[in-house]
Amino acid sequence: MRLAVISSSAPYGKGESFVITEANALSEEAVDVLLIPTQLRPGNPNRFQLHERVSLLAQPSLSLSVVSAFFSLLIQSPAKVLSLFKLVTDTNIWNTVKNYLVLPKAIWLSKQLKQRNIEHIYAHWMTTSATLAMVISRLTGIPWSCTAHRGDIVTNNLLELKCQDASFVRFISISGVELARARAKLNDSKVKILHMGVSVPPVTEQPKPSLVGASRSLFTILCPANLIPVKGHKYLIEAMSKMKRAEKVRLLLAGDGELREKLETQATKLGVAEKISFLGHVPHNNLITMYENKEVDLVVLPSLDLGNGIHEGIPVSLMEAMSHQVPVISTRTGGIPELLEDSMTGSEFGCLVTAGDSSVLAEEIDNMVGCESFCNYWARSGLTRITENFNLEINTKRLVDLLSDRR
Repeated sequence: MRLAVISSSAPYGKGESFVITEANALSEEAVDVLLIPTQLRPGNPNRFQLHERVSLLAQPSLSLSVVSAFFSLLIQSPAKVLSLFKLVTDTNIWNTVKNYLVLPKAIWLSKQLKQRNIEHIYAHWMTTSATLAMVISRLTGIPWSCTAHRGDIVTNNLLELKCQDASFVRFISISGVELARARAKLNDSKVKILHMGVSVPPVTEQPKPSLVGASRSLFTILCPANLIPVKGHKYLIEAMSKMKRAEKVRLLLAGDGELREKLETQATKLGVAEKISFLGHVPHNNLITMYENKEVDLVVLPSLDLGNGIHEGIPVSLMEAMSHQVPVISTRTGGIPELLEDSMTGSEFGCLVTAGDSSVLAEEIDNMVGCESFCNYWARSGLTRITENFNLEINTKRLVDLLSDRR
């Protein structure tokens, strides 16, 4: 199968490691993947490795060839170009502007994908990535589909139209479907719920080495999240100041963002600055290496629900930690309970606390620090959850089935 995968910017920029992981996994299933970033964001600090069956088609949005393709079609068929502008016009002006800006690239890509005999177009994000896919499909007749995450659903960029036009829309969480239904009329026959997945490393006998006599003298907590309001870092820093066993821990904050200076000031005022390291952006491969080398004892993601759909989906950062038998603590927000709880059986696979409650968070971290068997219990149950429900290999096979049924 020849598949075009449209990303927001991957493999460029700092994010979307999950897109590359999934593209590589699709290639393992005998799929030839043409990876197309919508934008070419500066830099590539993640240094992604692409599978040999993944090729990259990276073209600036307003390159000479793209602009030429646009004006060529405009001269040949002005009515067709006008219809495309009407197609991508949204009630929100900013959404409309962004859609207009990717139209020339969609026209250029249409010829490229036809020449490469692409059988299906698959976009991540319901924003301009999906706009590209939809327009290319209209011009070529190649079917398209999309994965909806969270922020892209909230943006509501032609959400209802895209959900009707696509072969299927894959939602990565039940909460994502609910979020979309609050904003658009969905065709239930096209709604598919399929979690993102992560690779499951070979299982070792012990979740992690014993803390007693370990080479590290401090219990290491990692929070892998950008420093933005929805991630709730301030409550984790507050929790550090309330812990009974704070002298035994260190906290690593892996991520950059607008709140860095404010969070550093907060840590100083609360007297815990010496216990916290602000690492800035950490390349994805480096994070995985930290897990593999057993450098992390606990991952905490103190996420918030800021209202208006601004909350977590199902964080890949938690999945990755769990797959490496690192226990996790997070909050009852967004799609996180879908990962850490089984509503049917009542089973739990990680520690859930109320968002914004730093006292309870401090207590649960203290429990982890004070009891190795407690940590190991959560580590084993987390691995079980990932292996059975968020396994990249299994979920990729399911995705291939969806794509193959709708060529």
